[in-house]
Amino acid sequence: MLTTWTIAPVTGGEDRHWQTDRGMKAAMLLGMFALSTQPLAHPLDPLSTEELSSVAQIIRSEGKADTNDLFTLIALHEPPKDEVLAWKPGTGSRREGFAVVFDQKVNTTFEAIVDLKSRSVISWKQVPGVQPMWTETEDALAVELVIENADWQAAMVRRGITNFSEVAIATWMPGHYSIPERGDRRFFRTTFHHKRSGANSYGPPIEGVEAIVDLNDQKVVQVIDTGRRAIAQEPTDFFDARVRGETRPALKPLATLQPEGPSFKIDGNEIQWDRWRFRYAFHPREGLVLYLVRYEDAVGNGRFCTEPAYRNCWCPMVTRLEPGSGEMLLMKANTDWAIPPLQSYRRATRRVTPRCSMRRWQMREALASWNTI
Repeated sequence: MLTTWTIAPVTGGEDRHWQTDRGMKAAMLLGMFALSTQPLAHPLDPLSTEELSSVAQIIRSEGKADTNDLFTLIALHEPPKDEVLAWKPGTGSRREGFAVVFDQKVNTTFEAIVDLKSRSVISWKQVPGVQPMWTETEDALAVELVIENADWQAAMVRRGITNFSEVAIATWMPGHYSIPERGDRRFFRTTFHHKRSGANSYGPPIEGVEAIVDLNDQKVVQVIDTGRRAIAQEPTDFFDARVRGETRPALKPLATLQPEGPSFKIDGNEIQWDRWRFRYAFHPREGLVLYLVRYEDAVGNGRFCTEPAYRNCWCPMVTRLEPGSGEMLLMKANTDWAIPPLQSYRRATRRVTPRCSMRRWQMREALASWNTI
């Protein structure tokens, strides 16, 4: 759902309220990162809040990034598998952070590995020809640039909309639109909904008009207007009780009881249930990750059968589209190209290791190999 954000305009002035559809994503990422501080119980424990901040601070302190560069991803740089399997409670382990840093000034992406024990950058490399995940900062900027663009405003006026605060703006990846001098520049595509004064920002779509934003030059490079189409006038604000109508009668109470307590046990990031035992984490690109999935044998005594999985991640579904799909290919490109967990992968032994996003023309090869990973 689109959410209202308060941001300070780039050009200065009073704070303004703009619309962005990435509120849920931001909340999710903050939930992933805002982990409670606790002693390291396992080498695969996610980075703590302090460790996440330290990764950025160390990179900046060595002069590899400044306050204007974007940290699009910070996460644990997992130790090698053999080290993890050999680790024993109470023993030490390497502790490293992985970061993707985007230098907006030169449109360049870097990958970094930071040793949190020595507080030093042990790897820093440029990744040419890629775009990292977008950020909330860029999302808000794109919305602001569109709403201040004269061509976009004229397109709204042609559709009878003069109060631009009634328009909700959603940002997407650009897909396959023909953009002059596109190259490897950073573009957003924006679509619009006429929410009017309601709270449902995904109200009637404003069809026939889109805007392409160049985040590198911070300007709208194209307003595509294919002609006015009628905008639905029926109220769609399902948060309004008058629109929602009468609610059904409440169901009878349902109580779930565990008089002897739960059958599972959570110890830090490890979960035990019946004979199953596994560790979990939330990765900002891959989502839920399960580690060291094991099943205790019938004899017990803490012995485990062969591990079913060392590392499993659950990524969003990707829609495969073939050339010749016409407008559907253009419009649905955001589901193919914009989902961060599938923007790039490299093969590794019994695991998937993410990198930055790849060139879009390489995506088909990545998707074709997905079933074999």
